[in-house]
Amino acid sequence: MSEYQDVIIAGFGGQGVMLAGNLLAQAGMEHGLEVTFIPVYGAEMRGGTANCTVVLDTHPIGAPLVREPRSTIILNEPSLTKFQPRLHKEGVQIVNASLIDRGLLDGQHRSIYIPVNDMAHELGNVKLANMVALGAWIKATGALPLAAVQEALRRVEQISGKKVPFVNVDLCDGEAVDALFASHPEIDAVIHFAGLKAVGESCQIPLKYYENNIGGTVIDTVEGWTAYYGFGGWGWGGVRSGGGGICGGLSPPR
Repeated sequence: MSEYQDVIIAGFGGQGVMLAGNLLAQAGMEHGLEVTFIPVYGAEMRGGTANCTVVLDTHPIGAPLVREPRSTIILNEPSLTKFQPRLHKEGVQIVNASLIDRGLLDGQHRSIYIPVNDMAHELGNVKLANMVALGAWIKATGALPLAAVQEALRRVEQISGKKVPFVNVDLCDGEAVDALFASHPEIDAVIHFAGLKAVGESCQIPLKYYENNIGGTVIDTVEGWTAYYGFGGWGWGGVRSGGGGICGGLSPPR
């Protein structure tokens, strides 16, 4: 990589902006680099332009704040409006074509315009949009080898001390969910984290949110247990979740 690289990652609260920044910072440390990570929280978490700044360098970093970023990852239109004017004249921006109109690009910067939400949906999990964008950034900047990011992901298993089995199942597919529970009879509780919750994004792609959150919120009976799924602001079968939160559980038959 070059000696110095920085990036501002920005999008709606709930799009995984902070997770992408944390993962990048962890990957930089795994690669032996000096790293800073500055998150911006507050009221912007609910539908505004939540963002974080990551700086990577082979030398000690003098200041973690960046006035003219060398690169940006832009996941929504408000973030493009806010950060495109600040991008360095030779910088590169990863722009989410799923939510941002191409006509908003200023044409003065190098732009990687890719539909990260749609690509994540094709991969089977729309929550991977931030990882798709991060992969595009790594390819565009050459800031880190992909192996460093993969190693950072593996650290999660090391910290927990357990290998977490992963099963790619669409919660809207009742037969697939039934088969999952049948193949894992040891399951006696469920926490449902598959609901989408980015407020601003839900206003731009409401049908996808309806399909995922309403269609995927089901009451299913598996092996004599009733599985209750809920998501922010809604409740079924006596299970209620708070605004923006997600909850779920299993209750025995009555």
